Amino acid sequence: MLTLPGLIWGAYIGYLIKNHLPPSRAGQVWIRLLKLISLAIVLTGGMGIALGQAALTPDFRLYAKEWDARHQEIIAMRDGGQTVIEVAPLTYDLADFVHIATLADYPSDGCAPRYYRVASIAVTDG
Repeated sequence: MLTLPGLIWGAYIGYLIKNHLPPSRAGQVWIRLLKLISLAIVLTGGMGIALGQAALTPDFRLYAKEWDARHQEIIAMRDGGQTVIEVAPLTYDLADFVHIATLADYPSDGCAPRYYRVASIAVTDG
């Protein structure tokens, strides 16, 4: 969805160039040059997007590892008879990345406690 406007503008500009350049030899040279420039722009943009997303991999890996550990910790505490559970904050919280509320922001939110069937889950400062 993020690249769709660029694709639409690119197609429109390509249409204009193709229909408004003269069909002479000079026009063909310009079309070839514009095709090469367009290809370079697409490749550069694509590589930038791919590298930007790849740079997030270590953070996402850390988040998944800590999330799985927290999940197992909550289950172990619940199975041990605890109903009021406190957990440490995540080093990297994906919820902050996507700008949504976290358990630390709204501990009164009942989703997590209902899921784990406990009275409450709170994030401590460490």
